[in-house]
Amino acid sequence: MKVKKKLQHRGHKGKHEGHKGRIIGEEENPVAMLVISLVLALLPVAGVAWIGVSGWLLTVDGLFMSLILLAMAGVFALNAAMQAKALGLVPGFGKKQEQAKAAHGA
Repeated sequence: MKVKKKLQHRGHKGKHEGHKGRIIGEEENPVAMLVISLVLALLPVAGVAWIGVSGWLLTVDGLFMSLILLAMAGVFALNAAMQAKALGLVPGFGKKQEQAKAAHGA
């Protein structure tokens, strides 16, 4: 309660005031976001390849590190796929939904 009053006293706006409908962290350049996501998806895969080449892949440390790196790669690859879908770069993405809407509407 006291913290809230102090923040309001210092001229702090509410949680969503001042953003005017924008999402916090909304990217200005979606193509740059796609490229960054692809790079960040490929770097952990390169790390797994390095672990395999160096011979650590079958150790406990190597297995856990590979699991963590592959999870990171999956998160960034999913982000890149969603960004590519939003940009319309992947043909056929979402065709089933469009066909279902057309079938119900016709």
